[in-house]
Amino acid sequence: MSHPRILAWTAACFLCLLAWDAAGQDRTLAHAFGSATGFPLRDHWFFVQVMHEAPRRLAWLLLLALVVFIWYPVGMLRHIARSERL
Repeated sequence: MSHPRILAWTAACFLCLLAWDAAGQDRTLAHAFGSATGFPLRDHWFFVQVMHEAPRRLAWLLLLALVVFIWYPVGMLRHIARSERL
């Protein structure tokens, strides 16, 4: 894909997200799964550990790896100048 095409897809997805938020559809979905007191399975191990904590830790690990690979490149990154990696 070319850069303008990727930019167009990104902009279209962002506009769809804004339309979803402006229309209030997130509230309808939230009311289907929760109540005024909150989400009933809030403390369930699967939602806490697998759906929240694991992705959060994985994201931090990925960020750390990206920072390390700026100064210690591996694979294809060796062929890219440090200034471009930054």
